Parts: sequence; structure tokens; C-alpha cells
Amino acid sequence: MKKNHENWKLHSEYILISSIMILLVISQFQFQPNTNNGISLNTSSEEIVWDSTHIVFSPNDQVFLENLLFQEDWMYVFYLEVVTPHQCEINMTLTDPEGYNYKMFQGTVDQQQKEIQFGMVNEGAYNITLDVNTEFTLNLHLKIERTVSFMDLFDQNEEILAFHGFRFSQNEPLREIPILLDPNSSYTFILALITPLVNILPVINTFIDDPVDNHFIIYQDQALNEFYLTFQFQTINHGIHELQVLIDLLEISLNLMVVVTLDNSNPPISNDPPPRSTLYIPIEVQVVSIGIFIFAILLAVLMKKSSSSRNELSY
Repeated sequence: MKKNHENWKLHSEYILISSIMILLVISQFQFQPNTNNGISLNTSSEEIVWDSTHIVFSPNDQVFLENLLFQEDWMYVFYLEVVTPHQCEINMTLTDPEGYNYKMFQGTVDQQQKEIQFGMVNEGAYNITLDVNTEFTLNLHLKIERTVSFMDLFDQNEEILAFHGFRFSQNEPLREIPILLDPNSSYTFILALITPLVNILPVINTFIDDPVDNHFIIYQDQALNEFYLTFQFQTINHGIHELQVLIDLLEISLNLMVVVTLDNSNPPISNDPPPRSTLYIPIEVQVVSIGIFIFAILLAVLMKKSSSSRNELSY
């Protein structure tokens, strides 16, 4: 009787420990919160600005869309694709609510989808004009999708001191941006182009004036042929510094994002793919591994205890 009682007790301990370990494993996989901070690829109806196929007649035709609503401080993607077995030449122009024109695309479009990124700095109703040259009548698919807000382009750990999106045009080539700087810190300035460059090469000049009117030349007649320009700056005078950005343009407009971050951080927007990260082990795998290790130790102890009990009973 005593032997049966001992065996029942040991079996109960095995079952209890096994149940705890199984529940621990299940809870780690079943109730983990969603920690994915990346950009969702799913799109709702609110994110689709336009999605339609247009018939285009040869030899020349025009597709005109008006009063399309866009939000400020968001990135948008324009998709162009011929959905019949043809190709065509397209000049695409975007006109903002104040009548300023952006050259969006110029070139050949066929069954290979074209993707055009554009950052909005002014909210309102925009017009789109597509001038099409084609040998044959065809169907052209145009889709416009809102993708990500400007703030989501940056590392959340960055301390952003200034953040502005500006339109530059023939009538407004100069932007003056006041920024409070401290002599005990170093700052990174990023000038990021958020509209396409089509058959143009703008020239940028950048200056900083400190509180006592010291004038620093940062860029002088610099070709704006990069996705972004970045520089570091440290001052000896506390107070408001004026960043001046001058871009000479003729007929078209472009949008530029100006960002200032604290410390010697890397620019949050990069032309290059992100570097490969070090080995990462998900937390649920770590917990399960630890649990299995503990379970193995307890099982070994219980087996030893069971062996000792059997030896005692044999006597």
C-alpha cells in the first residue's frame, strides 16, 4: 500500500510539473502582444486615394483628375501600369491647391509597373494631368496610395528638435528656419528630398547664422542629386540659430524635409539598405528554452527521488 501511495505521489508531481510547463509554453505563443512597429502592408479604403483604369486613345490623349484630397506630412505612392499589351510615353504633372506644379514622371510606361514616391507638405485638393502619346489605344491603370506619415520614417529613439516639410518653387526659393541650439550638444541636420527629380538638377545653398550674427556656409552651389544631405553642427553660443535653405528653381516645384536631431546620431533616412542585425532570439524562444531546462532539472531530481524511494521500499 505504501509503495502504491509513493508511486501515485510521484506520478502526480510529474503531471503537475508537466502541466505547468505546457501552460507556460502555450501562454508565450498564444498571448504575446503584437510588437511589430514596422509599416503595415495592408491598405484600408481610407489609404487609397485613387484606383482606376482609364482608356487612352491613340495617338495623343490626356487623363485629367481633379480635386483629389491629400493629407499633409504623409508619403504617397503613385503606381502607373499599362494593362493591355502596349506601351506609351507619359508626362505626369501634379498641381497643388495653390497652383504650384510638380513634375512627377516622364518616360515610357508598359506592363512593368512604375512606382513614384511623393511627400505632401500641404493639405488639400490636388489635380493630376497625364499627357499620353501612344501608337495604339490602350488601358492605363493608375493607383494612388497613402503609405506612411513623415514621423514614422524616423527612429523612435531619435530626439528630434526640429521637423519641417517645405515647398520650394520659383516664387519661394528661400526658407528660413529658427532652431534653438545649446553649446553643450552636437546636432545632426538632414535635408531630405521627398519629391521626384525629373529632368532637373537643382542647386542648393545652405547657411546657419548664430545668435551673434556669425555666418556659417554649409553648402554652396551643391547639386541636389542625392536623396538626402546631412551634416553635423556644434555651436559655442546658446540661443536661436537661423538655418537658411536656398534652392534655385525655374518652373517646377519640389518638397524638402528639414530635420534636426540631437547628438551625433546617424541620419534616420538612408539611401542604403539597413545593415544586417546581430543574431536575435525572440523572447518566446528564450522563455521556452529556459522552461525546458528547468523542467529537465526537476525531472532529473524527481527521477532520483523515485529511485531512492524504490530502494527504500525494497528494504
